[in-house]
Amino acid sequence: MADKDLPTLLRHFGQILPPWIPDSNPNSLRFGDTLFSGNLSYEAMLRTARIRIAWVDSFPLHLEFDARTVTLKMFRFPSFCAMLAHPQSAGSQFFDILLNNQAPNDSGLSHNAEAERSPITQDFWVELLCTYRLIFGQHSYRTHRLYEKNGPSSVPLDGLDPLLDDLCGKPSRGNKHLEAIDAFPKKLLYSAESDFPVFGNRLLTLQNYITAQSPNSIKALWYDRRDIHRFWTFWAVIIFGGVSLLLSVIQTVLGGVQVHYASKESPVQ
Repeated sequence: MADKDLPTLLRHFGQILPPWIPDSNPNSLRFGDTLFSGNLSYEAMLRTARIRIAWVDSFPLHLEFDARTVTLKMFRFPSFCAMLAHPQSAGSQFFDILLNNQAPNDSGLSHNAEAERSPITQDFWVELLCTYRLIFGQHSYRTHRLYEKNGPSSVPLDGLDPLLDDLCGKPSRGNKHLEAIDAFPKKLLYSAESDFPVFGNRLLTLQNYITAQSPNSIKALWYDRRDIHRFWTFWAVIIFGGVSLLLSVIQTVLGGVQVHYASKESPVQ
């Protein structure tokens, strides 16, 4: 193996990174293309699907989901990604040169770029950071409070990345770190192929699992806001229907009381 270059050597360890979604092959997407941000919020993961997050040290494991243990792996050092995602950083270029090996070979022909392409570029780190926003940052304060309550408590304090709290425990609007890396705008609907070409399939797999779960209690129904229109429609029917039923009961009781007093006041023949 001593005569092998680094990319060839690394390929002997198997699939190190998520496969890039080929632009020319629409069948490469496992569950369609659309990512609904409400389906992928941490609140939906925790309250509806009961998914536990395991904070890992290896970025290739980021967003790897194990349905058997209902565990989602997330990289716990976003500062490393932010450093390489910065437009002025040369680190991502180093990774690209190191792993892609686009130099000509002995025959004067370059390797097959599509077959051996590594997604580790500056865009890769930007995309990885945007997954934190998709799951945590762009949602309501309830998601941020859930992160504070169920965050990486098992991580030693000396190993806790302060940027993790900034991305997951605070709103993404006006986040200086996301602005510094020219992150693409947040949306309600994302395209797995164009917005998340590396992590798209993992997000689609996760979304497919979450949407398959159904609330099994009133409390779970209240917190199930994956489809906000369905949420408000359901609770509007419940509230207005309950109020109408209550008014009907009150009207019936008052009618009975009125009949009772009317019968007592009428003269006995």
